[in-house]
Amino acid sequence: MAREERIASVNQGIRLAIDNFVKAQNKLIYEQKMREAAEDKDYMNRIAETQADFALLDDEEMSSW
Repeated sequence: MAREERIASVNQGIRLAIDNFVKAQNKLIYEQKMREAAEDKDYMNRIAETQADFALLDDEEMSSW
């Protein structure tokens, strides 16, 4: 790929591959944690309470437009 000038160098290709791998792994970890959180009843209750707390503020903000 470096010879075909698709990447600047082999080192850049390796850095890009590692960067893409790390991003993909972080995405998988995030998705797993979100699945676990979705099954955590306490977490879901806190989310619902927070949404309810801000619902009135959101309604007031939208009515001022």
